[in-house]
Amino acid sequence: MPKVLSFLLLLVVLMGCTQAPQPFRHERTGVDTSGLRLRDGGTVQILAMEGTSIPMGQILTRSLADSLAVRNIPATSKRLHNPTYKVRGQVILDRNAQPSEKLGSIYWTFMDRTNTVIHESSQEIVGQKYQWDYGDQDLIDDLVEPAADLFAGYLQDASEKEAVERDPMDRPVVFVLGDIKGTRGDGAQALHKAMGLTLRQFGAKVRSQGDADSYYLSCEVDILPAFEGKERIKIAWIVQDAEANELGRAQQDNQLDEGVLDGKWGRLAYNISRAAMPGIGQIVERDRAEKAFEASREQIGTSAAPGRRSRLSIPPF
Repeated sequence: MPKVLSFLLLLVVLMGCTQAPQPFRHERTGVDTSGLRLRDGGTVQILAMEGTSIPMGQILTRSLADSLAVRNIPATSKRLHNPTYKVRGQVILDRNAQPSEKLGSIYWTFMDRTNTVIHESSQEIVGQKYQWDYGDQDLIDDLVEPAADLFAGYLQDASEKEAVERDPMDRPVVFVLGDIKGTRGDGAQALHKAMGLTLRQFGAKVRSQGDADSYYLSCEVDILPAFEGKERIKIAWIVQDAEANELGRAQQDNQLDEGVLDGKWGRLAYNISRAAMPGIGQIVERDRAEKAFEASREQIGTSAAPGRRSRLSIPPF
């Protein structure tokens, strides 16, 4: 019995000498992360959109949540219990509007957890009717980006806004699709449509007009003469910046049965687009990294706020 008591006493002493649990300390780096949180520790809930179809409402709410996340503000369109902030959107469409006229308005209400209204505003919905009917991303961006800026203004202090502006690597990648030359059949139209969809699936934005930070993507196709029933096709996806400087080319080379490229490309166009993503992504990643490095040389001692949206390795958008 004395031996058992001695062993238990030794065990108690050893346990008392071990380090106490530290639930807020990162287990790998040892850095105390308890202070790395929003000032209010809350999340913005995007309520279901009113006055529009369920699919369009889901597109709007998800896009607004993503836009807030880019601004370092946690947001979700999923149901939350007692969220810190809430956003409600109400759409009123003019069914008699002409295709190029104002299609209607969207009314935003930004509230706290007690449903006290913090901000109310409205936006005009301007565009082609088919853009609204099919959930065109350009039209969606024109609605949610200004709204995200407004709501972020209530949740960010000056230093947080500056940190977000200094972190271009977490801004959405925007592409403008240019000419597709050298195809046969419906290749040009099929590749244009497939590449636009593929870029969006990988997280990029595709717009008809760009700005100083946009990338311009064009394509050159070279179909060699048939030999023994096979046609060799060479494709170059050319990435340029807003000043028309070529940043790189994603090259593709393959052989297809003779005549395949003369008709509808269909699934082939999507296969080509997806296969080009790693090369296009590497070009964009390299350009953004170079710009970030140059910016860091001018802003020594500054860093972006934590909590950014994680990026894909390839492609980066």
